[in-house]
Amino acid sequence: MSKAKMVSLSLGAGDVVRHTPTAGWQQHWNTMQILILTEIRLRARRWTSLIAVFLMAAMCWNIISDPASGYAMIVIDRARVLYTSSALALGSSSLLSMIMLFVGFFLVRGRVADDIRTGIGSLIAASPVSNAVFLSSRWIGGVLYFLLLIFAGMLSVIALQMVRGEPGIDFWVYLQTYSLVFIPLAFYVVSLALLFDSVPFLMGKLGDLLFFILWIAQLSLISKVMELGKGESSAWFIFDFCGLVTTVANLQGQLGTKNFSLGGSNFDPALAPIVLSASLWSVKLTVLRVATALFALLPLLLAFPLFHRFSPDRVKQSQSRKRRTPIEILNQWSRPLARFVQPLMSVANRMPNFFGQVVADTALTLISAPVFILCLVVLNGFALFSDDKGLFSVVPFIVMAWGVLIVDISTRDYQAGIESMTAAVSGGVERRYLRQLSACMLLAMMFGGVAILRLLSAEGFVVLMLLTGFVAASAMACAAGRITRSARPFLSLFLFWLYVASQAKSIPMIDLFGFNHVATQSTLILMCELAVASLIVGIGYNKWKNS
Repeated sequence: MSKAKMVSLSLGAGDVVRHTPTAGWQQHWNTMQILILTEIRLRARRWTSLIAVFLMAAMCWNIISDPASGYAMIVIDRARVLYTSSALALGSSSLLSMIMLFVGFFLVRGRVADDIRTGIGSLIAASPVSNAVFLSSRWIGGVLYFLLLIFAGMLSVIALQMVRGEPGIDFWVYLQTYSLVFIPLAFYVVSLALLFDSVPFLMGKLGDLLFFILWIAQLSLISKVMELGKGESSAWFIFDFCGLVTTVANLQGQLGTKNFSLGGSNFDPALAPIVLSASLWSVKLTVLRVATALFALLPLLLAFPLFHRFSPDRVKQSQSRKRRTPIEILNQWSRPLARFVQPLMSVANRMPNFFGQVVADTALTLISAPVFILCLVVLNGFALFSDDKGLFSVVPFIVMAWGVLIVDISTRDYQAGIESMTAAVSGGVERRYLRQLSACMLLAMMFGGVAILRLLSAEGFVVLMLLTGFVAASAMACAAGRITRSARPFLSLFLFWLYVASQAKSIPMIDLFGFNHVATQSTLILMCELAVASLIVGIGYNKWKNS
């Protein structure tokens, strides 16, 4: 106890010395660092975080129309604005901000309810950590998590510029725009979520309703922009937490008119496109966004004295009900389907050692996620009865369902805590890796076998691409899962690629499974290289870990 003050209490016959620790700023900061890192880890481990990142990328690509379709994100007097870094950054951020104001609140709130439900709240209440330190740590962790989602969306917009936009990516323009738009929004959303979680009667549906009213109130600020002249600002902008009003006013000043369309309108290709300036933010607008960020801290300051500190006389267990994810609900509803796969376990028991293990792993994968048994039946039914054109529409869904299913195969032993046990059986970790890889391929044949047989006679190259894609993706999933001990790295990249492939259907190097019908021999060579490299990395890593 290096820092303490000695308090001497005189009690009759003698003196009793009490050591009262006085935590300095360094000690508070060390505590906050631990709490912040814990907060980020807990949030990042959730499947909802991965889904949120994927949805962020999907929203960014959906709100930015492909000019080849005759529509553009920003149109002024029937002329489109070129998809430069400045146009994409300002347009995408303004369209995303109102969505993230609403969705972000529900993504970041609920951690206090988790603490109550799991019993951690009692430990926090009994700890010497003050309300200010605890809530500040939660706030910083929530802000960093929110910005992680935002900047993942920003990276997807940069990728979109490579596919649909103009050459010459200006990363500084993206970073400046997204920071000025979304940092005040992150401060506001996380502060409000913490305030609502700190007040017992706002932890439930009443808090959700109040936030919805505040969200609607943000829309009313748009009328303030319409009352202003071109490029003018107002003190009302300090309440523009989502940044939509400020960015619309900024666009008015940049374009020199109030008559423009934002969000997707048709344009006249005969008119010369308009180029948006690279210098987007004036000093006045930057100062306004900084002031908005500071004003957004007010709910956090109110939360410090109002925090219930998990006191059982103020907050009840009923206010912390666990919300199941849609996948958990679907798996629960489809649990009776698992009995149709259980006979595979008997088949596995009668097969030779290695092949029996592969079949058992395959059966266990389907039993643990019975909703995919339904997907297996439905997708094969569509593949069997669809016409040739419809068959190519089914293949992406086959690839998606299969890819989502296999990501847990290589991490299952680690999650169950039996890695050492499975490594001790005959063949060790190398055989386990090959068994998991074979299980992925067997599931690929179960999901895509009907489609492959129907395509075999007329679309031989597509079948070859599909088979190579299954092998390469299986190898990458098993290698990534074994190295990172998490399904999320591969799944996030897989889903992001799948979405890009569904949008950019004319680019051969993105058509990795051949379902867009534009893959070339170069694409096939790329997939073969990925498959070989992933196999070498996976086998090499397993040998190194086993040595």
